[in-house]
Amino acid sequence: MAGNPLDIRGMAPLIPVFDMATSLRFYRDTLGFELTQTSVEPQRPENYHWVLLELNGMQLMLESIYEEDQQPVERGAAPRNNDMVLYFGSPDIEALYMQLKEKGLELDKPIKTGYGFKALYLRDPDGFLLVFHWPEAES
Repeated sequence: MAGNPLDIRGMAPLIPVFDMATSLRFYRDTLGFELTQTSVEPQRPENYHWVLLELNGMQLMLESIYEEDQQPVERGAAPRNNDMVLYFGSPDIEALYMQLKEKGLELDKPIKTGYGFKALYLRDPDGFLLVFHWPEAES
């Protein structure tokens, strides 16, 4: 490309969530993300419409798919979210597996992938697939 490259810094995926409080607890309390920005204060605790989370230089946004006063009581027959997969680097997959098990998550054991990585798969409260992986040669 000729000329100066575009000055683009970072990326923050936006995940649509059914229950913000549940998703916030998962990403903050289970995975360790820090809550850094929110929409206006909600009527119910932790039920923000939008949040920005950060961990080790990564950013992730969560946004409620409903306005606070329009959210149904139950999720219903919402489809499993297979349209996006989030990959996270983690140099010690076995240690991460043990830490998440200690926090009460039900997980399958890490696997060796066909592309030379060790990987741990899990789903967030909304069904999005999260993959934690690292090259086996560097593990």
